[in-house]
Amino acid sequence: MWPNYFISAIRHWRKNSIYVTLNILSLSAGIALSLLAVLNANFNLTFNQFFEDADRIYRVISIADGANRGDKIGEVPLAVADRADDQLAGVEGSTKYVNGRHTFRVGEQVFAENVGFVDDQFLKVFQYPGSWGSVDHDISINGVALSNEVALKWMGTTDCVGQTVQLIDRDGQAQNLQIENVLDPTPDNTSFRFACLMSYDHIEKMYQPIERPLIDGFFVKVEQGIAEADIEQSLNALFSDQPQLLADYSISSFQLVAVTDWPHQESQIKRSGFMPGLHPASVLGTFATAISILLLSCFNYVNTSISTTQKRLKEMAVRKVMGAGNGQLLAQWWLENYLTVFVAMLLGCFLAYSLIPSYNAMLELSIISIEFIPLWQLLAIFIGLWLTIGLFCGFYPALLVSKFSALDAIYKRVKLKSNGAVAKVFIALQFAMTVYTLYCLFVFLENGQYVSNLDRGYEIEEVINIPLNDSDQFRKLHDKLSTQTSLKSISGTMDAIGFNSSETTLTYQEMDHEVIRLSVGDRYLETIGLRLAIGESFNRNSWERNEVIINEMTAELLGVDPLNTALMLDGRPMRIIGIVEDFAHRPIMLGNKLRPVVLTAAAEDDYRYLSLRAADGSNMTGLDHEVAGLWYGLFPNQLYTGFMQQDVLKPINMTTSITLTINMISAILSVLISMIGLYSLMSLHIQKHLKEFGVRKILGASVSQIAIMINREMALYFFIAAIAGVIASDLVVNKVLDIIYSYHISTDVYHWVLPVIFMTVMVLITVGRLVWQAARINPVHHLRYE
Repeated sequence: MWPNYFISAIRHWRKNSIYVTLNILSLSAGIALSLLAVLNANFNLTFNQFFEDADRIYRVISIADGANRGDKIGEVPLAVADRADDQLAGVEGSTKYVNGRHTFRVGEQVFAENVGFVDDQFLKVFQYPGSWGSVDHDISINGVALSNEVALKWMGTTDCVGQTVQLIDRDGQAQNLQIENVLDPTPDNTSFRFACLMSYDHIEKMYQPIERPLIDGFFVKVEQGIAEADIEQSLNALFSDQPQLLADYSISSFQLVAVTDWPHQESQIKRSGFMPGLHPASVLGTFATAISILLLSCFNYVNTSISTTQKRLKEMAVRKVMGAGNGQLLAQWWLENYLTVFVAMLLGCFLAYSLIPSYNAMLELSIISIEFIPLWQLLAIFIGLWLTIGLFCGFYPALLVSKFSALDAIYKRVKLKSNGAVAKVFIALQFAMTVYTLYCLFVFLENGQYVSNLDRGYEIEEVINIPLNDSDQFRKLHDKLSTQTSLKSISGTMDAIGFNSSETTLTYQEMDHEVIRLSVGDRYLETIGLRLAIGESFNRNSWERNEVIINEMTAELLGVDPLNTALMLDGRPMRIIGIVEDFAHRPIMLGNKLRPVVLTAAAEDDYRYLSLRAADGSNMTGLDHEVAGLWYGLFPNQLYTGFMQQDVLKPINMTTSITLTINMISAILSVLISMIGLYSLMSLHIQKHLKEFGVRKILGASVSQIAIMINREMALYFFIAAIAGVIASDLVVNKVLDIIYSYHISTDVYHWVLPVIFMTVMVLITVGRLVWQAARINPVHHLRYE
């Protein structure tokens, strides 16, 4: 019996090869996107689960006191971590972690890499597997453990334990480090993003003792059966007798966050520099796109399945007469259905696998790494999608097949309602989803241009920022660059606008205000192009005179003519000497709106950047290479890490590019699948009414009247679908724009009209010729049909 079912299925595929091929191709596209969406969500859901016993590891964060009371702070005082390490009960182990970025020399090559400074408990708590095969191996003060990726980049092989690299300190002096371990490859959905690990003891060796040392991360691994709340309570009780210690750091208490939950809270934790989880909007957006394409494919499959089954009614009727029961007919139908979906699944998997490199490259992160996903999970995803899609696509056609009468089918008195309400609802939903994807595409195209051209309050086109290690570097580089006639301005600064800032408290007339603080140097305002509204700019002595410049929002906040007004900033008296126009202190996205800003003068010894402004129309790439050459002439052992001010646009440009790419693919697939479904439905509709068209034509109906009659009902469904599509699109798109962009376009009437016009043109192209031929055919052919 089953072999005959397979033979019948193959025969059906051969007779309806065009329909079957179109169904498989459209389904495979939706399946491929769905697989990418599922794996994308899996990346987020399994964050930090790579670590063994991740369910027992917690990060300790500080809860702020004072003006920022209640804020979550990632940094923890070193004294707190040391005491908790020794005295906290119920903890199997604890570890400290400090982020750093340092320069290394390997042979003749110089690299700047992220470094994780860890104590001897880190590899016991987090258990990174490595080439030495033991998870509790300590790193010596003159040793280094390389990530797998960096070992390949530096040494060309992971078999490099025992070899030597050089660490370049701020003075340009080289120190030999021995490679003690190469870690095995790790997935990107872990919070730590280091190139190498070094001993925490190395920090004291490299830097002068810090008066109030803070560490970036403090983690505890609790014992089996111990509750998180108990550890948190014990930790706070441990310092209840030392209120002054906490007061010195403006901390009220401590809180534990599970490392599996921590990435999703990282964006809410201040002064924290670890890998965050994906934004929920990106996960849901990818899912919504994939599901919409998959549903379009399924709707199209249902409609074409009914169309092809209509031709097989006589065959099924003969089988019924010969003794076949409904169960056998349904078994034949479900086998064909699931075989078709299975082939689409295989093709979809191949497409998804082929798209993974492009998808990861688009996001600049290995979001999808098959090698880190267990085989049983991949099989579960495959089987789950296969069964679900097969059931969704086959249920309605199978229901129709099970109800027809064999005698009526033989005498052609039965017609499956392939152009009935359900089929028309499906095609209407296809139209609505296609209008939605087109609406998204048009809006995001325009919004991309808007955010790229948005005035940020300063110039970004011809500015280069060069990170410095010390003030001596600034003076040497400044003297060398001062002879360059192609430069309009050179200045130093402690904070680079768009890249560095901090929050502080401004006190005026006994009222506290939260503001953004930027410390900048002499002539920095001129270099970066901040526009001074009134007052004067900083000079070399401004930092000694405690002078500040505020933006217009801060002036409005104070509510008075603020020039020469005194205020308190971090407990120090300051005097306002100027007001600049409002500007974006951070990339304009994810809630980074314009805020009140205070610019303080930085002393030359505190400069962390040299910023230069080129003459108008300069070749910035060539200038950057020229500056790099000067740098290496002055500091041959230190890596040049200059960057363009335009890099402030990178996050928003990447987000816009990803959004446009996804919407472009979604729109193209939606249009193609919808037009295939429409063509199939209209073909069937016309074939079933050829006799009626012939009679009407003999009775005097014109070609245009026949064409209107063919299109009338479909036009109504299209109109309803278009209205529903644009309303839903407007609601969803505006929500998404609010989440992603701090400032964006406002949707208008023409955003509603454009996708409808586009869809109308596509419908006319798709079925126009088909309808015109049906309306003009000779009535004799109509009446002889069948």
